[in-house]
Amino acid sequence: MRRIGDGYCGLRLDEGVRIRPDAYTFTILIKALCHAGKSEEAFEMFRRMKEMGVKPDKMTYATFVAGMCSCGELNLGYAVLEETVREGVILSAIDYNMVIDGLCKENRLQEAEMLLQKMARQDVTLDSYGYSYLIRRYCEVGNLVKALDLYEEMASKGIQTSPLIVSYVLQCFRKLGLASEALLYFQKFRESGLSLDKVLYNIGIDAHCKLGNMKEALNLLQEMRDKGFAPDKIHYTCLINGYCLKGEIVNAQKVFEDMLQTNVEPDLVTYNVLASGFCKYGFVDEAFDLLDFMVDRGIEPNALTYGLAIDGFCRGGKLSEAEILFNILVERGIDQSEVLFSAMVCGYLHLGCTAHAYMLFLRFAAQGRLVDEISCSKLIGGLCKDGNVEGASNVFNTMLEKNVIPDTISYSKIIMAYCKSGDMQNARAWFEDLVRRGVSIDVILYTTLINGYCKANRLQEACDLFVEMTKIGIKPDVVAYTVLLDGHLKETLKQGWLGIAKDRRKIEFKVKHSKLLNSMKDMKIEPDVVCYTVLIDGQCKTEYIKDARKLLDEMLEKGLTPDAYTYTALISGYCSQGEIAKAEKLLEEMVDRGIEPDMLTFSVLDRGILRAREMQR
Repeated sequence: MRRIGDGYCGLRLDEGVRIRPDAYTFTILIKALCHAGKSEEAFEMFRRMKEMGVKPDKMTYATFVAGMCSCGELNLGYAVLEETVREGVILSAIDYNMVIDGLCKENRLQEAEMLLQKMARQDVTLDSYGYSYLIRRYCEVGNLVKALDLYEEMASKGIQTSPLIVSYVLQCFRKLGLASEALLYFQKFRESGLSLDKVLYNIGIDAHCKLGNMKEALNLLQEMRDKGFAPDKIHYTCLINGYCLKGEIVNAQKVFEDMLQTNVEPDLVTYNVLASGFCKYGFVDEAFDLLDFMVDRGIEPNALTYGLAIDGFCRGGKLSEAEILFNILVERGIDQSEVLFSAMVCGYLHLGCTAHAYMLFLRFAAQGRLVDEISCSKLIGGLCKDGNVEGASNVFNTMLEKNVIPDTISYSKIIMAYCKSGDMQNARAWFEDLVRRGVSIDVILYTTLINGYCKANRLQEACDLFVEMTKIGIKPDVVAYTVLLDGHLKETLKQGWLGIAKDRRKIEFKVKHSKLLNSMKDMKIEPDVVCYTVLIDGQCKTEYIKDARKLLDEMLEKGLTPDAYTYTALISGYCSQGEIAKAEKLLEEMVDRGIEPDMLTFSVLDRGILRAREMQR
């Protein structure tokens, strides 16, 4: 005999041993080794068992599968489970569920689903646990559609659900910000006769609060009380948050006081929610009193508490109060100062004070520090919007120096800003930087750069980039095609200014547009209203007025509604050819279809009429 792990004994299977171990003996040894975390030795024991001609029975297989899963050797457990199928040994749902759970934890969800289906084919009685593991994991990764499909499948098989499984689904709704849908399913589960627990009641109350249904939230809380469940700090915090979202701060304060009277101790989250509400709606004295009250109750406000207070002040338009609190805290030298600076940067941006936000960013950066990624992203957007592309570029470089990679949206904004300013060199440089870092490039980013080249009268580079995009497998969308179609039109007009013969220009324009439209057709991309407007404008400016009218009719046949720009483009075309009667008739048609002409429409028509009169003199 020898020791295995902590107090487990096993048999040495030496060649000289006269007693032949049976399946039960091997099973005990495998279980002991797995319990001691000796997965390799357990596997060796299982292999030795088969070498000695001892056939594993159902108990042995179940023990080995469970042991491997508990030791983190999922693949071995899974492989042996597959072996049982080949050997005709049918294990229980418990054994299958252990492997399904392990596969879900490793995000091998497709394999887990296949195993669930295999259970059904093997006539293994399915229970809620296997479905529970899959539904939970799909909800954790945000794949709500798949989770709901599995839930419906489980229900269709008559498998009883549980409050835990339902909570996974409802929590996923809540995490995705789908409060209305969460409430809809909550009512559905409630009406099905499911026994609700405190967690489910909390989800329902929270959904009502986020939708502003405070009366219904209170009714649900009372129903919970009637069933013998005492509200806890989470329920009270949801109610306080709901009232704060509605701006009913007095009611929020009453819930907080009720919470204290029922001896439910608020936590930091509760204080943060209420403090933020006080600050947002101008209850300045109450906010500072609450912070003092926290300290008296033994809960020290942290940087997040103060950050929420600063954010609340700014959202409520109380910039001076936010600045006073911020300066006091910075002078005090509070820990996690990046939370405070981030909140103040976002506060300035919320109030449109982009320059102040940027100066504060620079002040913090001078200390070798960086505000959080969300604040950086918002600041980049604000600076680009204000035309301060150099400032946005500086924020970018500061982030990269700190090994913080800006998100794709931030890259898009700075590339768009450089394109807008006509600086295609820097726009392309940031684009190439994004590619170099291995960040996924989408059609929107490519289209942004293509549009920049078109506006900068660098059509060939735009076309080259379009080809590059398609070669790496990114499918152009209607916007990308529209940008190029418009680019070719502008190139044709530019050729006219350069003195190139009209007939040659018109032919080249037709050929290029035809090529792009055929490509769209091959890609099964249908023109939208904007695309048709560009096409109509192009035909008008190259004097193909009949073709322009055909395009308008084609739009209408497809059920697309032209807008004021579409009609104005064709009206302008008619006016340019002196066909004023047709232009006026088109204006009437436009009005009859309920489309309001704008100032540009009338201006185009008036100029056309004046030009026609001058021609008649």
